Amino acid sequence: MTRVGSGKILGAGIALFLAAGSQHANADAIFTESFEGPLQSETVIINGGIDGGVGDFKYGNFWSVVELGGPLVISYPIAGIDGDDYFGGRDFGGDFEGGTPRAVEFQNIDISLYTNVQLTIALSNRTIGIGENKTNYGAEDVLNIMENLDGGGLSVLDSFDGISQGIGHGLINSDDVELTQTLTDFVYDIGSGDNLTIRIDAAVFSGNQEAVAFDNIRITGDLIPVPEPEGEPEETTSVPEPGTLTLFGLGLAGVGFMRRRRIS
Repeated sequence: MTRVGSGKILGAGIALFLAAGSQHANADAIFTESFEGPLQSETVIINGGIDGGVGDFKYGNFWSVVELGGPLVISYPIAGIDGDDYFGGRDFGGDFEGGTPRAVEFQNIDISLYTNVQLTIALSNRTIGIGENKTNYGAEDVLNIMENLDGGGLSVLDSFDGISQGIGHGLINSDDVELTQTLTDFVYDIGSGDNLTIRIDAAVFSGNQEAVAFDNIRITGDLIPVPEPEGEPEETTSVPEPGTLTLFGLGLAGVGFMRRRRIS
């Protein structure tokens, strides 16, 4: 049998500890929004509204929280909803025309205590239409994912558009990743800073029956360790161990015994 030295055991234990720690990167939740129940105070809907919506939003134009998993249009059964509710928008070329962007912002999120900050968002859009509505998107149809760090202005993290899209296709980004009717997570690295605002922005959709959806917004990061305060180490008084005290007591008793023998 091969014996393993204590140093090797200690080294293996440290390696396992470090490996376990590395699996928890970005595990700290900084902000979440699932659109279930009341919105988080940081969540702001810009130019939202509903026109002609009935019950499950099968009709009318809107930019709003969609409750109880209702479809945005009849031919857009969204898969992958986290819970019952999500955020959806439809047909901005209708009653929402006029060049007014529809957006949702998650504002003033404190990321000053974190590194490796990431945004994760589940995105989807309509790809299947009925009859003349099969061609859903044109070149002017754009969905932007944006960030604003420390008030420095909005910058684009990702942009999905309808350029060169044919029948039955969804919005596509510069990496040739296409949105589908299933909500799918997209992950974006966020730069360093103290104050973060995320914006999901739908530009004017001027075609017919466009529809987009998103859900389960998560901003995560690694909490920065707080260093211990610097200063002079406190003075400590050494306290003898019980065994030492016992030996000392026996020594004193022996000295006393020898003195009594001499006196006698």
